Amino acid sequence: MRVSETTTLAGREERQGRPYPLWIERAVFLLSVAGFVLFADDVNRWVDHPFAGPLIGYFLYPLSLLALAEWAGRFVQRRHGSKL
Repeated sequence: MRVSETTTLAGREERQGRPYPLWIERAVFLLSVAGFVLFADDVNRWVDHPFAGPLIGYFLYPLSLLALAEWAGRFVQRRHGSKL
């Protein structure tokens, strides 16, 4: 049995969808990294607490930026995804 490149293990034929603009997701990630570098000290000072300030400024703030970048990437994937 010869399997073509577009046949899955389940035997389905798959067609090529629209190309995904990966550069948008990369740009959002780079913006989130830049936001962390530029504003982490400010977030630390805004909290103004010896333990919670560094925890929020250098741990929770970048994680929230990363989550936001991931959400934006999934939004772009949903909007530009294949309509097969």
